[in-house]
Amino acid sequence: MLHDLIDSNFKFYKKVQDDEEVSKELFDRLYERYFANKKN
Repeated sequence: MLHDLIDSNFKFYKKVQDDEEVSKELFDRLYERYFANKKN
C-alpha cells in the first residue's frame, strides 16, 4: 500500500514537473485558493 502511494505521488510530481501547462494550472489554482482563504 505504501509503495502504491509513493508511486502515485511520484507520477503526479513528474507530471507537474514535466508538463508546463499542468504546472501552471496547478499553481494558479493553489494561488487562487490561498488568497480566497486569506480574505475570510
